[in-house]
Amino acid sequence: MTADLRIGDVARLLAITPRAIRHYHARGLLPVPPRTPAGYRLYGLADLERLRRILRLQSMGLSLRQIAFILAAAEPDALLHRLLQEREQQLDRQIRDLQQQQQAIQAYLQAGAGLAEAPPAAGDAAVTILHDRIRPQAAGLAALVLATEQSVLEQVDHYAWAGDYAAFWEAVAGHMLRLARPHEHQIILWLERYLALAAFAPEDPQGCAWLQELRHSPQRRIMAQVWRLPPSPHLAPEDQQRLTRLIRLSMFAQGNALQQQFLALLNTD
Repeated sequence: MTADLRIGDVARLLAITPRAIRHYHARGLLPVPPRTPAGYRLYGLADLERLRRILRLQSMGLSLRQIAFILAAAEPDALLHRLLQEREQQLDRQIRDLQQQQQAIQAYLQAGAGLAEAPPAAGDAAVTILHDRIRPQAAGLAALVLATEQSVLEQVDHYAWAGDYAAFWEAVAGHMLRLARPHEHQIILWLERYLALAAFAPEDPQGCAWLQELRHSPQRRIMAQVWRLPPSPHLAPEDQQRLTRLIRLSMFAQGNALQQQFLALLNTD
């Protein structure tokens, strides 16, 4: 009998375990060899070469199922070539994902952020667009809009939105300008008061007086219209609804008791 290598010999030669060889048998990748009268499996050079081929294909990331198809194919080289091209494309995507993860980790470490802190913004798209679009025509209003909403917009930028997110905020900036310009000075006054409320106690007489004045001011409805996101073809309707709710929730979460009352008045028809 020419086959004179036992399973332990094969395993040592290929730096694998006997259990791995038995697994290849069970998966149909390696034919079961003849046995000695004592029951030992005996392997020949053809078995060694087949195992070497299996291990090489595994080292390139091919699954055992793919390897089984290759070994059984009428044209194994053509199938192998196609599968390796697909594997290379998959690796390219994984490398890009890993590089993005690495960049996110580096940015997080450089920022010295804690677990409860928001990660660094990816580009502040909404904030930048609002600022660049509004500032040339209404610098004072642009500064106050950013002071009022910047941290909120930085948060919503991190989420996935279906559509042209930048074009949506470009349209929002135009909407704000059209509605706000005729009432710019009054809106600036009320935004300054909103920001000032951050330092007021819940029962502060001045803060309560401002809220009472806002309740009866014609500017309340105008500001509510300015702050309401307009319908847009640039975002899916469902995403526009989610974005509106998320901005509202974020602003309420970041405001104190008086600022929350201020926002509630703007959301009341």
